[in-house]
Amino acid sequence: EEQDRKVLEKTHPETLEKIDQREPLAVIDIISLHEDGVSDEVILEYVRHTRGAYNLTHNEIRKMQIAGISQKLINYLIDTGR
Repeated sequence: EEQDRKVLEKTHPETLEKIDQREPLAVIDIISLHEDGVSDEVILEYVRHTRGAYNLTHNEIRKMQIAGISQKLINYLIDTGR
């Protein structure tokens, strides 16, 4: 996780600030982290840490699927909105 944090400091400082402030990540943040090589397991821990609730649209779900985000992470996000 420390290595991921260093990557975030350089590539996604705004996202890291959201995580540190426990603010929910936007879908685009999640996709960007995934595309930059942060594992879905680490992203899942970030999402759990922020305790956000996601009411995902069909389009957002599809974008994450196309980006290659694991179904486990997508399902977790869906479940937070219930």
